[in-house]
Amino acid sequence: MTTSAADAKLARASELACRMFDYERLYQHQEESLRNFVMGEDALITAATGGGKSLCFGMPAILEEKTTLVISPLIALIRDQVAQWRAFGVTAEFFDSLQSIVERRQVWRNLESGQVRILYISPERLALPSFRKRISGLDFCLIAIDEAHCIPEWGHHFRPEYRNLGRYLMESFDHLPKIALTATATPTAEKEITEALLLKSPNVIRGRWVRDNLILKSRKIQKVEHQFNTVLQKVQDIEGPGIVYAQTRKRVDEIYGMLKNVGVQVGRYHSSLRDRQENQNDFLSGKVNVMVATNAFGMGINKQDIRYIIHCGIPGSAEQYIQEIGRAGRDGQEATAYLFYNPRDYHIQRLLIEKSFPDRDHLASVYEYLRAEIKGSASLCETIAVQNICAKTGLDESAITSILTWLYRLDAFSRIEVEGEPWEPEFSSARILVSRSNLGRVCATIEKRQEVFMQRLRWMRQWLESDQDKKALEMYFNGK
Repeated sequence: MTTSAADAKLARASELACRMFDYERLYQHQEESLRNFVMGEDALITAATGGGKSLCFGMPAILEEKTTLVISPLIALIRDQVAQWRAFGVTAEFFDSLQSIVERRQVWRNLESGQVRILYISPERLALPSFRKRISGLDFCLIAIDEAHCIPEWGHHFRPEYRNLGRYLMESFDHLPKIALTATATPTAEKEITEALLLKSPNVIRGRWVRDNLILKSRKIQKVEHQFNTVLQKVQDIEGPGIVYAQTRKRVDEIYGMLKNVGVQVGRYHSSLRDRQENQNDFLSGKVNVMVATNAFGMGINKQDIRYIIHCGIPGSAEQYIQEIGRAGRDGQEATAYLFYNPRDYHIQRLLIEKSFPDRDHLASVYEYLRAEIKGSASLCETIAVQNICAKTGLDESAITSILTWLYRLDAFSRIEVEGEPWEPEFSSARILVSRSNLGRVCATIEKRQEVFMQRLRWMRQWLESDQDKKALEMYFNGK
């Protein structure tokens, strides 16, 4: 496409953004992304949470009157973004595991009639050959991988299909431009994202890491009780909604109880709560003013008027910190990110990292059990019963499932796909092939990955012990 034709399309995109989404003008990273699309090139886009990254993949579909395929990690995030697009009059659809057969059939009809501009799916759905075969015949204009930081974070950790996205996309959509979008990516993460997605010489487009309206403040507090009291004081003093992040579920429950006892309209969110989705909805609707949560809460939360984020404890990494504080001040008004920590917090975070990786001896015992069960054959199909491994090794089900997930994603065995059924990390009836993979290699890979997490935590502690300014964060993400 000629430069003049590209300029004309960009002018049209800017006019549509102003009319449809109430923009005064496109941000620089949005303009660069759209120019990149017009030229048919791949891109990796990093910009602060709330920086309008979704426009980078939505506007091409609107301009071309075709469909953008968006690969996104969470059902709640997908459904929230679909609702937002529809509120602006843009036809958006999704496939997820909670839909009925009737609902899925209607989505297919809408897609095949050319009505849909944006289609959201998970990486696990794209992993299904039958699904790829069916959508490959549709008229897409762009492939977008949203929350692309999940590739280095989750592809190694608990979403193995993220590692295979590049292969799936090459198989079905090699002719289309692709963009990866995230709020946080160091040069190392950018390289890993590019390699995993098989992006072709992508243009790296960087916006701001931290928005100008976000004020950062931190304080070392020697005693936990003083830390809690400081949180209480801030919550009571600041008007408007806020999020309090704590390192553990126990701390979440303690802070929640403290705030509730003094009459604060407060909710809580962590993985052990059955009513966590209801609590999230209460926060989004304004029924409660404060959410106390672990880092399980927040991805894709689009509440514009959050006035503060409080961290009661050291976040595990700068990446996590940036993602979490970016949820405040999305309306452009001033917001504050507080971080109250004491020396014990570093050790708590270190233990959490250690617990998230399998013990070497435990991993070896499970691996040898699997090899013994199929007598080392790489061609024998078996069914794993987690309870049988528990009885043999003495480990609990959560430990076994974690180890099986690690062995799977490091190719110590491969799951046999059940047609029409996305892979999920539940192995009570998983059909697998055990390979002759080198156990030492698997253990070394896990230990190397654990050290990466430890390095990020050490950097976060060093930042807190220095000036804690935005410039240092900018330099971290720019690899300096």
